[in-house]
Amino acid sequence: MSMVSLQLPLDIGKDGLARNVDLRASVSSYLRLLITTPYGACAADDGFGFIFNNLMLENFNEADGVVLGRSGVYGKKISGNSRNLNTFAAELQDAISRYETRLSDVSVSMVYSREERDIYVTVNGTLKESGEEYKYQTTIKVWK
Repeated sequence: MSMVSLQLPLDIGKDGLARNVDLRASVSSYLRLLITTPYGACAADDGFGFIFNNLMLENFNEADGVVLGRSGVYGKKISGNSRNLNTFAAELQDAISRYETRLSDVSVSMVYSREERDIYVTVNGTLKESGEEYKYQTTIKVWK
């Protein structure tokens, strides 16, 4: 049975809220929402979001690849993958596993480009409904 989801961003037309029948597009929209929402900014669920957005105004030590918070080093590396618990990728994988239940076997990698000052994020997983492989890529612009 095919699942129909609300279209993100929300689109209200004469027939009510627009629906999205493309599962890949729906999952991608939801991941974009999860990644761009600061952790704790959702009134309905203060655990929703990605903690990295809360730290983007902190100092970044490019040599070590870590964020320096007000109380010293935050302790998570920017670049890495979700197999390493000392990365933001592991935190993002946890958030995706908790909130995007249409995916299984989720892995996340993040690569920081010093020249461009961008973070490239790749999410891999399996769509539970079809068993197909799924890949989502995005860029986070930081420290410009």
